[in-house]
Amino acid sequence: MSSSPPPFDIPPTMRAWTYTTRGTPRSILSLSTLPTPTIQNPKDVLVRVSHTAINPDGPLVMSMFPTSLRWSRPLIPELECSGTIVAHGPSTPFELRPGTDVVVFFQPIQTIILGKGGLAEYLVVSAENVVVKPKEVGFEEAAGVTGIGQTAAKMVRVAKLKGEERVLVNGGSTGVGMMAVQMLKMRGCHVVALASRRNAELVKSLGADEVIDYREEHPVWTYLAREYKGRPFDAIIDTAGTQALFVHSPAYLKEDGPFINVGGFEGIMRTFLNAFSNWYLPTLFGGIPRKYIFHSTIPNREVEIELIEMLRNRKLKVVIEKLYSMEDALEGYDKIVSKRARGKHIVKVQSS
Repeated sequence: MSSSPPPFDIPPTMRAWTYTTRGTPRSILSLSTLPTPTIQNPKDVLVRVSHTAINPDGPLVMSMFPTSLRWSRPLIPELECSGTIVAHGPSTPFELRPGTDVVVFFQPIQTIILGKGGLAEYLVVSAENVVVKPKEVGFEEAAGVTGIGQTAAKMVRVAKLKGEERVLVNGGSTGVGMMAVQMLKMRGCHVVALASRRNAELVKSLGADEVIDYREEHPVWTYLAREYKGRPFDAIIDTAGTQALFVHSPAYLKEDGPFINVGGFEGIMRTFLNAFSNWYLPTLFGGIPRKYIFHSTIPNREVEIELIEMLRNRKLKVVIEKLYSMEDALEGYDKIVSKRARGKHIVKVQSS
């Protein structure tokens, strides 16, 4: 299906990081030359990608899901990016015209099954998966807000906080953790964050009222039981996925307080086994008498618009640890795989 004549010079080929088999990013990704995608559906747009975020989910997808079950190959990783529309189908909304800067977010199924992703110079995506980027928001931060912002927003929403509650954030210096700290402060909560000493000032600058060095106060759940037993938390938001923190939570979490986890730092299989036990093991047989919530987040366009508006109004900040060239993207994956990332790692896809 043809689209309106584009005012941009669109090359016949593009560069993209691709893979065809399972493994670690360093071992399977290659910088490839592919045909530039073309619009096939009337509601699609063609985007010239400016920046793409590297997310922890990327290495998990690459290592876990058999490529033989994917719809097409080679596969392109990553779920979120920013760029400029260079062509559009005839049924796209009026505001999504060539020259419009946008934020792009893929649904997980598109990347996991269809092999479509954002670590490419051009991509075709449905208009439902793009949001206009205001000029006040940079391409770098726009590329990095979706995953961490939508996840944190859902965690805060699920906690059903009204303001002035005391909330513990585990993983305060992770991407999701830093977003959660900011959103909780917007609601007027008292935020206590767990982070290493080197990240304490950063987390405090985002609004945390207290920062506890989990290395210095090891094991941190013993410290929490001692210091917060008389003033327990109304909710705990765990962005790292520390099972022991939940196991010991009755000592510092109110009886009706939720423990909300999205982290998988202890490994995917262990995380799911823990979640199953936390949900269904009766207290009579060692179950923990606290409400445990574990969830994934499907990007939502309305929430995305809210996040971009908060960035525009400077109510929310995306902390970017490092920016990489397209050629050096593997260095970003190395950092993510190390589980020592502090903030977002962003690839500058276009050289100009």
